Amino acid sequence: MIERSNDQNTCMNCTKKGFSLICNLSYGELETLEKTRTIVNYKTGETIYKEGLNPFGLICLNSGKVKIVISGEKEKEIIVELKKPVDFLGFTEMMADEKYTTRAVALVDSSVCIIDKSNFLKVLQGNPELSMKVMAFLAKELSLAHRKTIILSQKQLKARLAEALLELFNSYGVDNSDGKTLNTLLRRDDLSSLSGMTIASASRTLAEFKREGIISLKGRKIKIIDKKKLEEICSN
Repeated sequence: MIERSNDQNTCMNCTKKGFSLICNLSYGELETLEKTRTIVNYKTGETIYKEGLNPFGLICLNSGKVKIVISGEKEKEIIVELKKPVDFLGFTEMMADEKYTTRAVALVDSSVCIIDKSNFLKVLQGNPELSMKVMAFLAKELSLAHRKTIILSQKQLKARLAEALLELFNSYGVDNSDGKTLNTLLRRDDLSSLSGMTIASASRTLAEFKREGIISLKGRKIKIIDKKKLEEICSN
């Protein structure tokens, strides 16, 4: 569902922008972005964009959780990145003026802000500080993609799953009630896609981590008991 912004929900008064690339923009620059901004809501499992389409603007995750995926061998889905508010979606392709090479799917009910590309580029061209931030961001994205390739192609299964659990920890945090339970509920197929494993392998390795006292499981809830041990497994 598409919504227009209102006086209470604008780029200028967004409480989340302090964690975004646009955190230091002036009021006037934010007004430029706001001119064509729309909000689109997605239900769990709905696709936000897919491979082969041309980018339709600057997409900022306003609320929810999103997975960025590619299709691997035999159409197996591989999660290459997890997104949280206020991350940009499909930003690299938009800046390169290329078709999307990935697919963005809502992990939970989510909403995104879509800003006209030309308005964003107008602000970018007049703001050297933002230009430097964008270059640093794109370099970091390239580094993360390279790291993901190494993990999926060279790491052993335990290291892959440990890396996936730490990625969930770093992306979505933990439940404040105990400070250890991951603040997201992933299906086993999503967890296997994130770690580049089969569902059976991911389930066996989770069970092994549980036996070793590294995690505990309760349905889809995963509690990280020994984060240091996961980090040690990742380094092997």
